[in-house]
Amino acid sequence: MQASMLPALLIAVAAGALSALPLMIAASEPGGLLLLLLAPLPIFAAGLAQGVIGSAIAGGTVLLIATLLAGFLAAAGALLFLVAPTVLLVRQALLNRPAAAAGPAGGGPALEWYPPGLLVTWLLWIGLAWLAVTLALLAGEPDGMQATVRASLEQALGLSLPGLDAADIGTVAERMAGFALGFGVVSWLFMLAINGILAQGALVSFGRNLRPSPDLADIALPAWIAPALAVVLLGAFLLPGDLGFAAKNLAPLLMLPFFFSGLAVVHAYARRASAGRLLLVLFYTLLVLFSWPAAIVVFLGLFDQWANLRRRMSARAPGQEEE
Repeated sequence: MQASMLPALLIAVAAGALSALPLMIAASEPGGLLLLLLAPLPIFAAGLAQGVIGSAIAGGTVLLIATLLAGFLAAAGALLFLVAPTVLLVRQALLNRPAAAAGPAGGGPALEWYPPGLLVTWLLWIGLAWLAVTLALLAGEPDGMQATVRASLEQALGLSLPGLDAADIGTVAERMAGFALGFGVVSWLFMLAINGILAQGALVSFGRNLRPSPDLADIALPAWIAPALAVVLLGAFLLPGDLGFAAKNLAPLLMLPFFFSGLAVVHAYARRASAGRLLLVLFYTLLVLFSWPAAIVVFLGLFDQWANLRRRMSARAPGQEEE
């Protein structure tokens, strides 16, 4: 091994150890679940600074530590929900090709980086794979998928909220059971995206990023997602039993890309507004404090697919001609 490679290797291994730490804390301390949300951050940082090999080394370190301290089952869970999706997203984010336009004078060729809309689509594919595996495992349950999920929720709520009345726990579990899987997957996918954004932002601050940060306002989604969401929503209302249950949990997953597309609309509008930065601060404050702005953002993303709001705003921007 070359001496120049040793520091990079040590940094990647240290990143993996940092990523494994929340897993170990969460396994022994219930309060450590919040730390679990930051577990992808070091793997993203290693990959976006060193390349796919850096993220793979960090991920391999996580799996080794998880195997030694918690066994193969814990390592398999870390591989499925943490290491594999993070390394995959790093790989896609670092894809590039020479741009059609010439590079800057005296510099190297300009590069065209993997677009943010396709990164969001890869998030969707990861979520669809997780949900498909989960539904396949639930398919053989004699009481049906939803009843099985409801029983699991009752058990989890009883352990985490021991002071709550059993009847109240049953009511909450009943209300959540129909869509808990879908929203659970969406929540973890969203945290993967947040960790990737945080890692890229930190690397840019220190000048260690391999690629420029994607422009959120440039997100463009594949055309098939909107019709797929319409079909799934129809199935959620009309299909009985396990098929309807599967459709209900697919729906929030297919809404996730439109949430990011809606954010792109907000950023595109803020770019044209005189107080754009203040607008974004207020918007994200509302988004963190309340849940209803998220529904509006999803609607904006859906409407943008049909009305192309961002292109219209760009066409009306100062200094540009009407198309």
